[in-house]
Amino acid sequence: MNIKTAIQIAVGVSFVWMTQGSAARAEESADALIDRGDAMMQRSNFKAAAGAFREAIRINPDSAKAHLKLGAALAAQDDYETAILEEKTSLKLDPQGFLPHIVLGQIYANQQKIPESIAELKKAVEIKPTSFGAHKDLAIAYISGGKFDEALPELRKAIELKPDKAEPHLKLGIILSKKGSTKEAIKEIEESIKIEPRDPEGHVALANVILESGDIEGSVPAFKEALKLAPGHPNAISGYGWVQAEKGFTMEGIKAQRKALKIFPAFLPGYVRLADLLQKTGDNKGAEDQYAIALKISPDDVGVRTSYAKLLEKTGKKTEARAEYKKVLEKSPTFKPASDALAALDKEPKTK
Repeated sequence: MNIKTAIQIAVGVSFVWMTQGSAARAEESADALIDRGDAMMQRSNFKAAAGAFREAIRINPDSAKAHLKLGAALAAQDDYETAILEEKTSLKLDPQGFLPHIVLGQIYANQQKIPESIAELKKAVEIKPTSFGAHKDLAIAYISGGKFDEALPELRKAIELKPDKAEPHLKLGIILSKKGSTKEAIKEIEESIKIEPRDPEGHVALANVILESGDIEGSVPAFKEALKLAPGHPNAISGYGWVQAEKGFTMEGIKAQRKALKIFPAFLPGYVRLADLLQKTGDNKGAEDQYAIALKISPDDVGVRTSYAKLLEKTGKKTEARAEYKKVLEKSPTFKPASDALAALDKEPKTK
């Protein structure tokens, strides 16, 4: 869940509500507090919003809506444990509520509990199949868990429900590119750019898909547009640097990767590209160090580990290379680049 940093607003709000009168009047007061809390959420004043929702619950403890809203306000302050309790209370009061499942799914995703996130979001989709947010968030959870095939129908459904939203088009395009459907991927990403032309993410994604298709020169306009919109975008800096290196300017490419990684130290492709470029300069030790960092960030990335194993093999560390190939195949037994490389290595005659 994309949660904005709470804005500290210096306001002193006191709520004085009549404690006498009909149940209907008390209910009106609870509804008014919920509305007030919603307005505070819009201003990112999450602490004050939580106070309003708590007061609504005091007046009407059985308000599923108030518990739902309080859970969301607490999640926005990273108080996930209490937020989860509030969302579960909301579901006890209204078992057919789909929004608590969405909030729970987002909380679990933030906690990197992807199976739990997927389970909650699937319940949201089952309860309300017409919810754009439920399908979109479920797709994102599937992507986070590496389940790209499962994400595809959810993204397509989200697009069917709201074709004017850019994010599902963009994510669908990225997945299609991973599956080798380049033309369809470009079409979806271009649609996302048409909807949100000033979002650099769309231009970066388009540039990367074109680059990965082998059209180096064709990727340049999209990279330049991304850098125009966001000069400090690490992916755009890294990608354009890679283009420069492909044109023969290796040192420019290396500088670009280092710049991108300084901005975003967890940017995995930057380490992989830097490792490749360092090998071209003969700095195999430096390349090995970059792969080691990349594997700390993403230890289950079979592509990165296979590239690392190939470097080890090239530098004569065949025992270590063999161990790395085996790790890849333990994770993904059908990953052909690793299985072919290991088979070739095992055929080599043993040296004394």
